[in-house]
Amino acid sequence: MTHADHPTPTVPALHAELLRSPHCHRLTLAPLSADGVAELLARDVDAERAARWASDWHALTGGNPLLLRAFRQESLGAGESGSLTARPVAGETFTDVALACLHRSGAIALDVARGIAVLGHDVTADLLARLLGADPVELHRAVRILNSGGFLESLRFRHPAVRAAVLKDPAFDRLTAWHHAAAELLEAEGGTPDRVAEHLVAADRADAPWSISVLLDVAAEALRRNDGKFALRCLELAHRESPPGPERTEIVGMLVRAEWQVSPARAHTYLAELLDIWREHGLPDREALTVVKAQLWHGRTAEAVEVLKGTGEFPVDGDAATDLAGLRSWVRASYPDLFRDIESLFERRLTHGADVSVIYEPPPPVPPLATAPPGAAPGSPPADASKGASDRALVRHAESVLRNYRMGDWWMAAPSAAILDLVYADQPMRAERWCSRLLQEAESRGMRGWRGLIHAIRGEIARRGGRILQAEESSRAAFDQVPPRSWGVMVGLPLANLIGAATARGAHEEAEAHLERSVPEAMFGTRFGLHYLEAQGHHNLAVGRPQAALRHFLICGRRMAGWDMDVPVLIPWRTGAAEALVRLGDRAGALRHLDEQLERPTGYHPRIRAAALRVRASAVESRRRVSLLREATELQRDWRHDFELLRALADLSHAYQHIGEQHLARTTARRAWHLAERCRAEPLARRLLPSYATGQVPPPQRDGADGPSGQREEHGRENARERRAESGATVEAGQDGAQESGSDAVLSAAELRVAELASLGHTNRQIAGKLYITVSTVEQHLTRVYRKLSVSRRADLPDRLGVRRCEA
Repeated sequence: MTHADHPTPTVPALHAELLRSPHCHRLTLAPLSADGVAELLARDVDAERAARWASDWHALTGGNPLLLRAFRQESLGAGESGSLTARPVAGETFTDVALACLHRSGAIALDVARGIAVLGHDVTADLLARLLGADPVELHRAVRILNSGGFLESLRFRHPAVRAAVLKDPAFDRLTAWHHAAAELLEAEGGTPDRVAEHLVAADRADAPWSISVLLDVAAEALRRNDGKFALRCLELAHRESPPGPERTEIVGMLVRAEWQVSPARAHTYLAELLDIWREHGLPDREALTVVKAQLWHGRTAEAVEVLKGTGEFPVDGDAATDLAGLRSWVRASYPDLFRDIESLFERRLTHGADVSVIYEPPPPVPPLATAPPGAAPGSPPADASKGASDRALVRHAESVLRNYRMGDWWMAAPSAAILDLVYADQPMRAERWCSRLLQEAESRGMRGWRGLIHAIRGEIARRGGRILQAEESSRAAFDQVPPRSWGVMVGLPLANLIGAATARGAHEEAEAHLERSVPEAMFGTRFGLHYLEAQGHHNLAVGRPQAALRHFLICGRRMAGWDMDVPVLIPWRTGAAEALVRLGDRAGALRHLDEQLERPTGYHPRIRAAALRVRASAVESRRRVSLLREATELQRDWRHDFELLRALADLSHAYQHIGEQHLARTTARRAWHLAERCRAEPLARRLLPSYATGQVPPPQRDGADGPSGQREEHGRENARERRAESGATVEAGQDGAQESGSDAVLSAAELRVAELASLGHTNRQIAGKLYITVSTVEQHLTRVYRKLSVSRRADLPDRLGVRRCEA
């Protein structure tokens, strides 16, 4: 007969009667030793591994055979080739067995296990006795039973899965009451506030006089360490239990800031309550600024201004002054018209007192794009000698803002504007470094809002660099982190990049779907609306609606001019308008817009100028197009703007074909097609190069080999052909009968640079000048390229470069 070692026998009369018999002996069965565990494990693994693993298995089970068998059952098959694992697997079978054993250990032992599970790391014998109201002798006996049963080691569970199972036990109907009792005990004993708050949240009760203040303190600390989920649980409980008054107002403000880190849209309920409190009683400075920032984010400008105007004087020192200064910079950059209406509200409160120069600066003569210091509008024509100093001042100021930003702050708009300043100042590498640094920190802190915003900025960096696939990927990642409805007016940035990427790839239905998304009307009064209008204009151009495209570009231009932001490096709207005018037959108007763009600050920027040259070529007589498009392709290649380079190469191929240069037309078309494949823009390439896509480009005639021994002769013919092409002359096409090779050779970086320039039609002398090397070095590189790619002439390079691999 067997029975459990209960404090009292299950059947006391039978137990007493048996013990009176002289032939009855009582034996106590001890748990398995470590050697016994090793012997058990040796049934499934070799003796050496069994001996090595035995100590871990024994430590987690105390040698309890039932627990060991449950571990063995779940661990078998979890290792390699279906073998046993070195570390026991605690699954449902194990927890069910453990819970069943605890229930068979007797009511007192079960309550002790439950008390230890509730108190967790704070458990002591005294606290446990007070929580259970148990006799110390019975408590000691129950702890001994649980230790011998392999559940506890002293007052700690050997395996966390057992504690979790006890807390989830449906039969534990006193769980919340015990959590509340544990909170009261820890508060009386001077326990840590976070542990007290954990018990209050678990009990879902905060009716004690001290409860609300503890929850608020712990929530504030949780927000500082970016544990937004626990902060929200504390604040929601405090909000439910707190009566109207200053303390409740503080709670609602903290709820808005905590919810914002998870999803700005979810903060709306508490934001509405904060507005009601403001209308009835007014708000402290911090809560008032919380309302203003949140309302501006969502485009509710009237309510934001109402709160800003109706609040008393803000202090000029401390966190409130820093918050107000950051808000001022963002409003100035993002809401230019609104800023003019409320500028005096900021100036009056930030004139004296604290040093907030890191974020705040007086209005510059030329308004900046985001956070620029006085006079630091990014870019100007080349003749302006102050351009370099101005841009450097902008970069220094933006990085100063970023260095002084605390990632724990809930307000993300001001530092994101500083990163965008670096983007607009043509510092993509600096901007990318800051994105990487902040994204890494946001990942470690679980800040979804920040992660989404950084992905959106990365999408803009990629778009400006012509990397349309990366721009699309980053923008989708932004919406994965923060849904579109939570972006407020800033939705224009990632949405514009998705529209632009789909348009560039020729996926026009996809672009239309993005355009059908609902956006806040207030977005069009912000800088982010400019990005959206530009993307909308280019989409209309791509689908053959030039009149609608022109309207969008002109609206964009009027707003930029009215906001004193008319710098092409932000939005080159005149290039788009000029392209629409060419489609509408107004070439003179197109050229006028392009000339005006050159006179604007940053109008001579290589990326801006290259796109303008491509459009200008379509507006001038055919004899001038080749030279304009060749210059455009050179600029785009230097800046590695793949999408614009693709368009320029396609136009250049048409221009060559128009003047009878079939050889150069085909070579250029090949290069454009390979670039389209790399960008996944084949639909666009088919539209731009329909003849090449259908194989209708006249095949060039053979004009001899171009192996290493005949390079100089061929280079001379290429040189003469390009000069005649640029002058508009017509020449007979050469032959191109080289066979493609299956070579899988690897080009060095230097060889690749030379090969790409040669594939674009540059002569050896031109390549030498561009790369600052000698003509002889160019010839040597080409010799190795021809050998590695198994080609005999430079005309075959575009085809072979489309399948080559290059060293890093």
